[in-house]
Amino acid sequence: MWNHHLYSSEVSESLSRKRRSTAIGDASTESILDLLCSIDEQVTGFLCICARPRKPWEKLLEFCCKSLEFSGHGVLWFVLCGCLAAAYALTNENMYWIYSANLFVLLVVDIAFVAPLKLLFKRPRPAMNIGEIPFSVSSVDNYAFPSGHASRCVALAAYFCYMPPFLLRTHLWYLWAIAMSLSRVLIGRHHFSDIVAGGCAGLVIFEAVRRLWLPLVLDD
Repeated sequence: MWNHHLYSSEVSESLSRKRRSTAIGDASTESILDLLCSIDEQVTGFLCICARPRKPWEKLLEFCCKSLEFSGHGVLWFVLCGCLAAAYALTNENMYWIYSANLFVLLVVDIAFVAPLKLLFKRPRPAMNIGEIPFSVSSVDNYAFPSGHASRCVALAAYFCYMPPFLLRTHLWYLWAIAMSLSRVLIGRHHFSDIVAGGCAGLVIFEAVRRLWLPLVLDD
C-alpha cells in the first residue's frame, strides 16, 4: 500500500538536498567571482602607475596615455566623419563617401552596443581615477564596464585592416588599439577587465558591421 507520509518525507528530503546543492553551487559561483574580481583589482592596481604620477618618467607616460585617450575619443572620430562627408561633397570622390558612411555606422553601432551594457552593469570607475573624462557627453561615461574607448578602437582597427586602400591596410592599427586600451588602465580610468571586455565587444561590433552593412555599401 502506498505510504503517503513516507512519500512526503522523501519529497521533503529531496527538496532539501536540492536546496543545499543550489546553495553550495551559488556559494561556489560567488567564490569564483570574488576571486576573479580580486585578481582584476590587483592587476589594475599594479598597472595604474600614471594615476598619480610623481616621477618625471611617470608624468611623461601620463602625457602619452592622455594623448592616446584623445585619439580614441568618439567625438574626434565623428568629426572625422564630418570632414570626410564634406570632402565627398566637394570632390564627389566615392572613396570619401564609403569611409564616411562606414565610420559613422561603426561608431553608432558601438554606442548602441556598449552604452546599454554600461547601464546594465553600472560598474564604477577605479578609485584611483582622478578628474572628469574629457569630452564626456553622457552620464553613461561615469561607468567603467565595458570600456567604450577599447571597443571603439578595436572596431576601428579591425575596420582599417579590413578595408583598402593605401596605408590604411596595416596591422599598426591593432598596435594603436592595444596601446590606447592599456593607457586607460595606466591612468586609472578603467579596470583591466573593462578593456578586455571592451576589446571583445569591439570585435563583435566590427563583425556585425562587416556582415550586415559593408556588403550593402561596397556593392553599390
